[in-house]
Amino acid sequence: MTALAHRQTDPKRSTTMQSLHEALARYRMRAEEQRSREATLARELMAQKRWSRVARYARSAERRHARRAGWALAR
Repeated sequence: MTALAHRQTDPKRSTTMQSLHEALARYRMRAEEQRSREATLARELMAQKRWSRVARYARSAERRHARRAGWALAR
């Protein structure tokens, strides 16, 4: 009996293999979802850091302009 014929005639083996393949697919899907969540978190953290730098720069520029405006009014 060939392997193909054996697989077709042994439903228990076929069910077991199908279950293993399904379990492997679920594992890979969960791993991919985890990687996706981690990548999303990393992007959000980097965006927060970037906006924090922009805000810090804007506050600094605002103070600089205020000082210059004060000097211009004092003259």
